[in-house]
Amino acid sequence: KSLFLPNMTWFIIILLLIFIYLLNDCACNANFLVMQDFLKPGESNERRCDSPEALKARRCKEDHVINPGEHPLTYVKNSDLSSDRENVVQLKPQNINITLRVGEFKFKRAKGYPIDLYYLMDLSYSMKDDLEQIKTLGQKILKKLKDITETVRIGFGSFVDKEMLPYVSQVKSRRQNPCPNRIDTCQPAFSFKNVLPLTQNARDFEREVSKQKISGNLDAPEAGLDAIMQAVVCQVKTAC
Repeated sequence: KSLFLPNMTWFIIILLLIFIYLLNDCACNANFLVMQDFLKPGESNERRCDSPEALKARRCKEDHVINPGEHPLTYVKNSDLSSDRENVVQLKPQNINITLRVGEFKFKRAKGYPIDLYYLMDLSYSMKDDLEQIKTLGQKILKKLKDITETVRIGFGSFVDKEMLPYVSQVKSRRQNPCPNRIDTCQPAFSFKNVLPLTQNARDFEREVSKQKISGNLDAPEAGLDAIMQAVVCQVKTAC
């Protein structure tokens, strides 16, 4: 059985697409004429888009003229645009029941919109060098973010792996110090820790991160998704 659509179906689809394109191409204050045999030879379809008076002067019948702007409009919520930190409004209107024309939808990016950065880090042994670098980045991170907005908070969480086989050794000595060599001292493995809830203090970030020790596990970290889900879902804890 053929999967291709009949030629007539394709013809109708193409006509609908052309009709939608022409409607979108009209000026916001213009009407659109759907009457057949309206255009003169050589005239473009843009001539169908015009003011009500101009279309009437060209003997267009009213029942052939479409004005999308005449659709009934109900504002459910239409608050003014605002950069107030307690009540930021970037979109106007916010909630409506309407089929809008092109250009009647407004958006404005609010100045100073808050940014929360929660740094979630893998503390398995392979990340040892990265941990040393991140310990000194608190001030730099906040400074860069404050170039975008003054309202910035930063937090820190960490993860290693599930505390069971085959992810973490169950030998007591290896659980207490999972480093691959005896020279380093590692903290026991864990699934997720909310080390520092969101704060505006960069020194708190650097102080808490500087206390962190690397850990270890038996295979590639598996707890990354678990940690992400906890950080996202537990909003009260990470934001306190």
